[in-house]
Amino acid sequence: MKTSISIYVVLLITTLSAAAWNGPIRGPEYYMPAGCPRGAVDRVTKALSHPDCKFIEGRFFNLSASWQCGGNTFALNAFLKALSECPGVRMTITKVKDWRGKGDWSVYTHLNKDHLTFNIRINISSKRIVEKTIELPPLNGPPLSTLYQRLAFSERLKLSKDQERLLHPERSKDNERRDKPGFVGPNNAAIELRKKLSPYRNVRHARANELMIESGKPENVSVIINPTKENLVFHVAIKGEQVLRGSTDISVAHETWLPVGGRLFVTNMSWTTPAMKRLAK
Repeated sequence: MKTSISIYVVLLITTLSAAAWNGPIRGPEYYMPAGCPRGAVDRVTKALSHPDCKFIEGRFFNLSASWQCGGNTFALNAFLKALSECPGVRMTITKVKDWRGKGDWSVYTHLNKDHLTFNIRINISSKRIVEKTIELPPLNGPPLSTLYQRLAFSERLKLSKDQERLLHPERSKDNERRDKPGFVGPNNAAIELRKKLSPYRNVRHARANELMIESGKPENVSVIINPTKENLVFHVAIKGEQVLRGSTDISVAHETWLPVGGRLFVTNMSWTTPAMKRLAK
């Protein structure tokens, strides 16, 4: 059954009957692969709803949808760039001189079990589109797997040097140059680092109860889940891993991070920081 939510995204879970369904749509609609993480839905929805791109009209037909958009070249370039950066997206882009219909470009999408397919046709006869200034982005976005990695504890993600500098500026050698001419302060340095890392490797410390823990199988396995829209850093300690500091046994804390939608499988977990929300069995 075809269902729409307020942002006009169609999440197709069940199989449609053989009957042909069609009709008008009030905004961009698209069809997600089964089990697609919420992070991908949010990213694609935001890209398709770019504020400078006007939705004119469109229709759905069974497992496909198409619509026309209005905007200038700057809006088109921003639209294409945003869509190309979405995980799971596969695009084709065609320039059309003999344009039929309304709008400055059109979008066609259909259900695919492995990725999100978008066919973009650009009206280069439009007075608002300057062909020479069209910027064509990469046609394939990052794989969907970047949004729901399943990691064993031995495969946990380690922070890169740039991620360390972003999280722990006090450890950076930049602090030693604070009084020297041309020093870039922590705020400016963090901005530059975030640009360098890209959205897929930007990280921040997790807050209390943002991450979730559920019991796995066997029972001594815990699964840490990142349900947020950001990559989160946290610490995990394992039972039996201690070091002697003076006369006291201190647990070993392993720092790691999880991407959006990621899952980390931990055997014999002792504790985590920050505190995490435990899911009912």
